Parts: sequence; C-alpha cells; structure tokens
Amino acid sequence: MPIKLPNGKFRVQIRIKGHPRIDQLFETKKAATDFEKVERGRIEKNAPLYTLEMTFLEAWTAYRGSMLFRAKKATTRATEESRIERALKELGAYSLAQLVDGQVIARFRDDLGAEKVKVMVRKPEAVPKKASKAKAGKTLAASKPKLVPGHRRDGKKDGTLSNDGQRLVLAAVSSVMLWAVENRIMVYNPVRGLKKPKPGLRERRMERDEELNIFLLAKNATEAHKQRHEDARFVAIQRELGCRPGELSGLLRHDIDLAARALRFRDTKNGDTRVVHVIREAEVLIDLQLIQAELQHPDSPFLFTSLATKGGSPVRFQYTSAIKRLREAGVVDDDFYAHAARREHCSAAFEAGLPIEDLRKQTGHRSVKALEAYNKSDGLHPDARARVDAAATLRTAERFSDLAAALGVSEEQLRELQRLNAAGPLRLVGETLQQARVAKAMRRPVSPIVPKSTVAKSTAPKSTRGS
Repeated sequence: MPIKLPNGKFRVQIRIKGHPRIDQLFETKKAATDFEKVERGRIEKNAPLYTLEMTFLEAWTAYRGSMLFRAKKATTRATEESRIERALKELGAYSLAQLVDGQVIARFRDDLGAEKVKVMVRKPEAVPKKASKAKAGKTLAASKPKLVPGHRRDGKKDGTLSNDGQRLVLAAVSSVMLWAVENRIMVYNPVRGLKKPKPGLRERRMERDEELNIFLLAKNATEAHKQRHEDARFVAIQRELGCRPGELSGLLRHDIDLAARALRFRDTKNGDTRVVHVIREAEVLIDLQLIQAELQHPDSPFLFTSLATKGGSPVRFQYTSAIKRLREAGVVDDDFYAHAARREHCSAAFEAGLPIEDLRKQTGHRSVKALEAYNKSDGLHPDARARVDAAATLRTAERFSDLAAALGVSEEQLRELQRLNAAGPLRLVGETLQQARVAKAMRRPVSPIVPKSTVAKSTAPKSTRGS
C-alpha cells in the first residue's frame, strides 16, 4: 500500500525474495496504487519483470515510475501526462508485441489528424412571442438546454489536433517505447521510423499599433499596479530582450543585475544557464516591475508572479492568461501569441544588421539554423543593401570584360562601340558575338567591328529576277 510522505508524495516499496527491490516515489496516490498493482501482479505470477506481453498501459505506468521519466523537467512531465491520455484510450489495451512493427501506431497517427470531435455548448430555447409573462418565466425555467456544435475561433472544430498537437502525442508514445528499448523489452523504437506531421510554422510579428499599445501601457507608472499594465510590461520586456516567454515567467529577482545591465535565465530550453544583455528600454521596464513586485508580492522570488488557484500561493507568471487578457481588452489582435514578441525582436535585429552569432547568444537559440526560422524581416539593412549593390556592380564589370574578350576587342573599344551605337548597341554586339561563335566553330577569323555610321553603302548593282 502506498505510503504518504510529509512532502505530499506517495512511496511504493516492494521487497520480495528473488525479485529486485522496488522503491519509487509518485506525485499522486492513484499513480502509486496503479504502479504497485502492476508490479505485484507480475511478481505473483512469477513472470519476468517486463515482457512484450505487457500492455501499453502497463508500460506507461512503469515508465512513469522510472528514472527516465523523473529526470525530465516538470513541464515536460506534465505535457507527457496530458498528451498520453489520447494514446492510452486507443492503444492502452494493446500489448507491446502488437505495437512493435509500428502498423497499429501508424493507424493511430492517421486517426489523430482525421479525428473530428464536436464539443457541445448549452443554449436555452427561445420563448414563444405570444406567451404571457408568467407563462414565459415558467417556460424558461422548465425548458431544458439544447446541445449545439461548438467551433473554435480559427474555424477548426473543437477536438481536432493541430500538427503540433499530433507531434506531442506521438512524442509521448515514443518516450514509452524508448523506455521499453532501454529495458531490453524491445529492440528498436517503432515510433522513430514513422513520418510525422510537419510542425506548424508561425510567421507573425508584432503590428505597429500593437507594439505602440503594449509600450504605452507598460510605461504607465501611475497605474503600474493594474493587471493589464503588468501583462503589457511582460510582453514589452520580452520584445526588448528576445527571450522565450517561459524564461521570462520564471526569471528570479536575485538573478537581475541592473547595475551591470545583465540578467541570468536558469534552466532554459537547452538545459543551460544564459546571461543576456539588458538594453536601456528593457532596463526601465524591469526597474518598474521590480518595484511593483516588491509591493504586491514581497514573498515571491519571481519578477512576474501569479497566484495559484488553490491556496493563492505565489507561482511563476501564467503568461498564456496574460495574452488572453490583452486580446480581450483589444490591446493586441485575436491572433497574437507570446512568441510574436520574440519573433519581432529577431526580425528587427536582422533588419538592423546585427551579426547573427551575437543575436544567437542573446536569444539562446541552439543553432544558426534554428534562429533563421525567426528571420521574418521586411528588408535588408542599408549597409547590407550597399554590399549587395557592390557585388552586382562587380559582376557587371566582369561580364563586360568577358564580352570584350569574346569579341576580340579591348574594353575601351567596346565602350566606344556602345557610345556610337546608342540606338541599338545590344543588337550590334549580339550580332558580332554570334559571328564570333560561328567563326570559332568554322576556324575562320572574325571580321572587325565597324560602327554602322562608318560603313559605306555598296555600289554593286542589284540583281534583277529573270535577267
């Protein structure tokens, strides 16, 4: 039976002679109970610890109690636990032996993209126009709500997974299969060879009016304590630093050094710690937010703080709710998302001609290729345009030199020829170049180029037909 520890976790200990000792910790009692039930059932049957006959549900339960799962970040574990639900519903009863060839998983992948689930919303019936007030009230009270199909804002039906959602579900399934491979149950991971949906590409930047609205609210010191102003300040700081929204939501106050104009992001997406430069605009906003954080949440270690739904304890900032509030207030458009501020920072840096390696160190991208996906600049920096023009001018000069060599004349003679034949120099040069090619093929000398204005008319009599 699971043992509840003082820290709120549940401990499962199984000690049976002839079997390895099992000692695992779980976040919930249900997870601990399920794990203990599976393990004791195997031991009582005197079967090997894990075999291909175990179901996918049993494999998930064992994987969730393994070191492989516990070593992942809390956010990654939460994502896997939420995304695996759909896979457990469809694949939970299958044995690993039935999944090893990948055919069942491939069919499950296809069903993920084709699935259409209607979400029903309650809508009261309308009251007849001729009904009296008393009867109308009675009718409204007695009428049962009807269920009508609901639709999302983007036009897709609720329940249809996006490409990114499908990839996350398959990634959770792949994690279970990887655990099976590491425990020598399977030879290879059947999910790895499957073709997955292409990730959704977002190219949206911040609009001019959105950026103006955000910074007007963020810099308003008289109403800095209001929630909408704090939400705008979060987006504005992210726009100036180019960081990920999750990094800024977990930024600790003691990791900020405004005197040195630097701050430290811990435990980033790449698993490292990154120190970034704080520009002047961001310095003013961070200083204002530090004052508000000390006044409103003195016990919180975070720069931006939200309150937990249960208990009201301070937790890291819920930026998805902040973006939703800004949408509802009309500060940003309905299709605005948190990463648009990061994309705006990167695109503007590209337009300004910032070296890509310097930008990568600031934004924390793992590679230059990953950073290029954020390059949605509208044009080149003036210095870059000048370099492009210089390269084109050089190529034009080389092309002119090659043409002069092909015609057997000097560049000065070719320029003089073009000057004298301003009305049609390209036609004359083209004819002479064609003549040079024919002469080269027949091993004959090329006749010299003579401007048309200096060619004397022929005095030979014209031939007469029939003479």
